[in-house]
Amino acid sequence: MKTTMFCFFLLFTALAGAQVVTIPDANFKAKLLSATTSNNVARDEYGNSIVIDVNGDNNIQQTEALLVYKLKVEEAAISSLEGVQFFNSLRELECNENNLTVLNVSGLDYLEAVECADNQLTELDFSENPSLTELICSNNNLTYINLKNGALHSAATTGINEWNNNPLAFVCTDEGEAAIVNTIAAASGLTDVNTNGYCSFTPGGAYNTITGSVIFDADADGCDTTDVPQRFMKVHSTDGTQSCITFTSATGNYKFYPYTGTYTVTPEFENNYFTATPASATAAFMLLDNSVQTHNFCVTATPTAYSDVEIVMVPIVHAVPGEMASYKMVYKNKGNQVVSGAVSCTWNTALFNNVNTIPAADYAGISLYSWNYTNLKPFESREIIINLNVNGSSNNPPVNTGDVISFTAMAPVGTDALPADNNFVFNQTVVSATNPNNITCIEGETQATSDIGDYLHYVINFKNTGTSTVQNIVITYPVDQDDFDINTLELLNSSLPVTATITGNNAEFVFPNANLMQGKHGNLLIKVKTKSTITQGTHVASRANIYYDYQQPLETNLATTVFGELSTGNFEVDASVKVYPNPAKDTVIISADTAITSIEIYDIQGRLLQTDMPDNNSTTLNIANRATGIYFVKITTTNGSKIEKIIKQ
Repeated sequence: MKTTMFCFFLLFTALAGAQVVTIPDANFKAKLLSATTSNNVARDEYGNSIVIDVNGDNNIQQTEALLVYKLKVEEAAISSLEGVQFFNSLRELECNENNLTVLNVSGLDYLEAVECADNQLTELDFSENPSLTELICSNNNLTYINLKNGALHSAATTGINEWNNNPLAFVCTDEGEAAIVNTIAAASGLTDVNTNGYCSFTPGGAYNTITGSVIFDADADGCDTTDVPQRFMKVHSTDGTQSCITFTSATGNYKFYPYTGTYTVTPEFENNYFTATPASATAAFMLLDNSVQTHNFCVTATPTAYSDVEIVMVPIVHAVPGEMASYKMVYKNKGNQVVSGAVSCTWNTALFNNVNTIPAADYAGISLYSWNYTNLKPFESREIIINLNVNGSSNNPPVNTGDVISFTAMAPVGTDALPADNNFVFNQTVVSATNPNNITCIEGETQATSDIGDYLHYVINFKNTGTSTVQNIVITYPVDQDDFDINTLELLNSSLPVTATITGNNAEFVFPNANLMQGKHGNLLIKVKTKSTITQGTHVASRANIYYDYQQPLETNLATTVFGELSTGNFEVDASVKVYPNPAKDTVIISADTAITSIEIYDIQGRLLQTDMPDNNSTTLNIANRATGIYFVKITTTNGSKIEKIIKQ
């Protein structure tokens, strides 16, 4: 019995080793069978010309294919190279001047160079060839090449990389390869090639993964299946030298793609209202072998209770006379307590001839709309869409280009830890037309010097103006680290599912499988603090790049904000000056310890609107006829002066 089993094993092994490679294309098979020790169709690991069909059975066994290190099958009227994937030792492939429309070399891990010029190829994908660094593919009909394989492509051109005479539109590359590819494209006479890594959203070649969830323990009994993972939670990863930040997805998951090394992963919070268990996690990778480590974090509220709600008024479609304008109110519970209440928004309703909100307002009055909300959980954000038909120049009252429309969004909470962000004033300048792919600093073009070091809010709007559905969208947002603290960047709202990462001075927002149809639009809301070290007169600017599938990126406008200060003369600051209530609707009371000699009101652009000279320790300022919005009040007393920002409701 043992002898029979042993013989069977030997027979099975022999049969397995003699498996024949299926090669459907007769011309390809004939070319392989024609290999001799002198014609260089095939070469071995030493560069010697070899016979492939060693046993002479007019077939190619897998064992025979493994002996081939270089394959030259040119000018043979070959239409398909199916079967080449069994040449697993292959380093070089030359298949020029054939009839190939598809070239599939996936799985050839050692393949370093391909020559496939003078065929009929439209696409090339080398993402599964982690050694490939050289490509000659001139005189095809190529529009797309995928070189995102984890290998640094050679920058050599003549005789190494030649891509001439192709309508090439997009080359997908590994990180840091764009300059190399652009050099090759230029040397090949290609001037309009888009180069980036957005054909996929994981690294090319081998990599490792750190993943997990961030869950808020809402009932304070430990994280379990009843607790919900949180979106837009910031998670930081570092190996001690390089750092990366990501934000959790809509399902509360995060991912990093590290290489080898030891990484510390830490959830980060905007304030000190929460703690995480564990506070951080360590992930160590000795090899680059597609390993995955999972580290989940359970977030709990600190013993001290904090109520903290913020609200932002966001322009989605800008105001143009006679057209529809759209806005979004985003309110978020930043505190560690569940809250209920109401949010509201005021604007001059006479400037619009129709109002539509989603959801419908619970209260709609003259210039005031209000929405009730209940059980807004920590980290939870909600939104309200407001669509308004802007008056034209012939309406009464007319709205003209250059007019400023003011909105005040409010989310008051009984005892708020940071009441300053319970109100948000947005002053929008009416325009004659707008680019739908744009960025806006919602605070405006001017900020007081006292606001240095605070958050600026940016909305990035994007719209598919093409003729077909866009599958993937990527927004890159480079941050000037002289002016902004990129570590304070927070992702507040997105109209589509998004994954976000921050590396170096660049934030990247990816909308995979967005499927944005022609004419449809989306938006992204972020906030970031300016550095406290910038000075009066500093202009801070932001711009974004929007990638639609494989097209060249669209560059948005430059959103610029200047930090200025109203003139205070040579007076000392009078800290005794008080201005209240703020916000206010009709009147503001101003008081000081000494006589108030003058009061000056300035608008958000710094224009002087009104001057009063009360000569009293207390006075009432009438603002009933002012438009809703932000104003600066300069109060001068016999002891000095003070500038206060007031909000007119």
